[in-house]
Amino acid sequence: MKRGEKMVKMITTSKEFSKENPVEFNSVQLKSNEDPQISVISYVPEFIKPVTTEPEPVFQDHTSATEDKYPPNEVSTSKLCEIIVVEPLQNNLNCTRTPLISLSSNVKVPTPISNNSFLDLQIIPYLPNDQPGPSTNIMESADVSDSKSEESTNVLFSGQPKTSCNIIISESDISYEDDDDSSFNSIPDSQKDFSSDDVDNDPDFILRKDLAMSSTSSEDEIATVNENLENTVDDGNKKAKTGRKRKAVPEEWSKNKAKLLRNSGKAYTSTSKSQKQMQERQIKPTCTEKCKLKCYNKISEEKRKLIFMNYWKMGNLDKQRQFINKHVTAIKPKYRYIREGSTRKDYNHAFNFEVDREIIRVCKTFFKNTLGISDRPIRTVISMQNSTVGGFLNEDKRGKHRKHNKLDAAIIDGIKEHINSIPRIESHYCRASTSREYIEGGLSIAQLHRDYITKCRLENVPHADYQIYYNIFTKEYNISFWSPKKDQCEDCAAYNNAEDKEPLKIKYYSHLEEKDLVRKEKELDKENANEKCIIAVYDLQAVMPCPRGDVSNFYYISKLNVLNFTIYELGSKDVNCYVWHEGEGARGVNEIGSCVLSYLRNLQDKIKDDFDVIFYSDNCCGQQKNKYMIAMYIYAVTYLENLNSITHKFLIKGHSQNEGDSAHSVIERNISRSLKSSPIYVPEQYITLIRTAKKKGNPYKVHELNHESFFDIKKIADGVGSNFSSNEDREKLKMGDIKVVRVEKKFNDRFYYKCSYKEDSFKTVMVKTRATKKKTNLCSELQPLYSTKLDVSDTKKAGILTLIDKNIIPRFYKNFYQSL
Repeated sequence: MKRGEKMVKMITTSKEFSKENPVEFNSVQLKSNEDPQISVISYVPEFIKPVTTEPEPVFQDHTSATEDKYPPNEVSTSKLCEIIVVEPLQNNLNCTRTPLISLSSNVKVPTPISNNSFLDLQIIPYLPNDQPGPSTNIMESADVSDSKSEESTNVLFSGQPKTSCNIIISESDISYEDDDDSSFNSIPDSQKDFSSDDVDNDPDFILRKDLAMSSTSSEDEIATVNENLENTVDDGNKKAKTGRKRKAVPEEWSKNKAKLLRNSGKAYTSTSKSQKQMQERQIKPTCTEKCKLKCYNKISEEKRKLIFMNYWKMGNLDKQRQFINKHVTAIKPKYRYIREGSTRKDYNHAFNFEVDREIIRVCKTFFKNTLGISDRPIRTVISMQNSTVGGFLNEDKRGKHRKHNKLDAAIIDGIKEHINSIPRIESHYCRASTSREYIEGGLSIAQLHRDYITKCRLENVPHADYQIYYNIFTKEYNISFWSPKKDQCEDCAAYNNAEDKEPLKIKYYSHLEEKDLVRKEKELDKENANEKCIIAVYDLQAVMPCPRGDVSNFYYISKLNVLNFTIYELGSKDVNCYVWHEGEGARGVNEIGSCVLSYLRNLQDKIKDDFDVIFYSDNCCGQQKNKYMIAMYIYAVTYLENLNSITHKFLIKGHSQNEGDSAHSVIERNISRSLKSSPIYVPEQYITLIRTAKKKGNPYKVHELNHESFFDIKKIADGVGSNFSSNEDREKLKMGDIKVVRVEKKFNDRFYYKCSYKEDSFKTVMVKTRATKKKTNLCSELQPLYSTKLDVSDTKKAGILTLIDKNIIPRFYKNFYQSL
């Protein structure tokens, strides 16, 4: 439908259509010497004015609605009305909805338009199919195959194909002569399908014209009634699944399901103890011949069924009460005589239905039986009418007393204080991209609540129940009991969540291609691994807290962090574990570089021939992807005689899962099994569990480190050179863009790199420039990183010693913690 046009119902009764081929129109049918019985729907522009001339009929081939092929002297408008040939409406009872936008006109006839051509035409109202209601058939199906009608539609105009379509028109699309739609042209195109009130968008909207159009109602609306309840629940589930914590889904509650079924007139099972099966609502017989109003003759059975269906289709008690309130009015006589002592205070009431925009009064029996209700809802509405002003009924207030006890602010503060007293650790894998904190696994919210109650009783203060504690813990804190096992790729998540994926497509597919290439390259290196080419993956395991046990007191103190750096050889599947705690060293590039250098020295002692090493790791810039590690690699190939080269290949961010994770998983399972029998008091117990974690094959090799085991790796970079930011071609280099780094013994003044696994050749960076060759000197002696042990925070140390004083930790371990 074009901008500025309106859809109108129109039957033309003009006899001046054509002098040579007269055609007569009645209120519903179009007749001529050749044409059959057809229905007429016209699309008329808003600006069409009455025609004063009598144009000759022009019968043309099928054309588009936008083409103007008629002479200007025949019609005084720039656009013509369309005549759409359809099947007879009274026979098309089993109709199927067809969007108006898909209708195409097969006939173009220049028809004079007059202002008096708007007559009554039955139009099928657009009923929403998303409301539940009883599965009552509105009417009996009719046979739509009429051989005469099929033949007649083919001879209306020669050479034109028959067009058979069904038209469903919403009330919002129907315009009348007195409408004021001068602002219609200013409405955006995206909103042209709806009127200003958007009644088609309201699932609870019921057209008043439903009663007048019962003869053309579609059975499809009844077929979808039973599916609406399931769809409503499904939609609720989809929405409720969003979020980190499980949320309430009221649509899934049995009481709400039963309530929706009850309000929709469907059969349901009572939620009381009786579990009584309630039957579906059925329309009841009309009143008898004794009725003074003769209601059974006023409204047909088909329209009664439509009233019944629309009433229960609302599925809302407040709307049903409003419907009854609208159609029940009090009869107030001029004079009223009340007997002395009579308890009757209410007036008599009249009942009516609105059919074809006509108010039809009916008796109470006819009213109740048509809606399939009893006296109770009517009495409820009448009592509400007496207590309201302006004719508006109050909403249903059952279960909405709103007299909830307000929780004391001191109790809420006590809960938050208890939760804040629990030490949390940051994520090892996702600490750069998430604010979620983690509590050591093994506890639950229920256990925390029990500890909270014990604490409140000792302090003689009131406490809250579990549900309040749970709500505060899950809704106001971003805390989890388990650390994530792998990173989530930011690039993949950004692409999947983006509405407009086109700008991100190139970056996204390049990202996936790099991921596949590095994995294929790792598999190829794994197959070629031998004694002269060592392929290894290294990574730092998640922090292991100490002490650790099932006693609740362990969870309310800050613990000592134990670190485990693993190097997994892909060829031999040997695993080297370097273990230390935070009192001996941190977890930066100096500690990681010292572990890698120690591993390379062990290879030097183990392998007598020349060999090469290829490392794989993640992209942690603070630990291994920086100039200090490159300097350490140059130092290693310079002073280790048999080491020819070191190549470091970085896995793609977000997809850095590797074989080293399997070793971490085996260790963590062994720790979990051990905790079931006894707590872990000191880091030495972790070392024993790591050694015994692998039950088959070679056990893990554990290297116990202390503060004397770490070297100042950053000092090596000063002796190697100063240029790590530009290559030989004077191109700028960012460490974050590097995918592969390689150093060789022959050229210890440079390193080679690739920024993509699709590149065939390396680029070169001269670490020692001409200006720095004389100033820098790579010393063979490494300087120790620490001269003494590292200080542990006083709060952490005091908390652990408190557990020792309470005999929760054996006093045997007191000397160890005092020496921290």
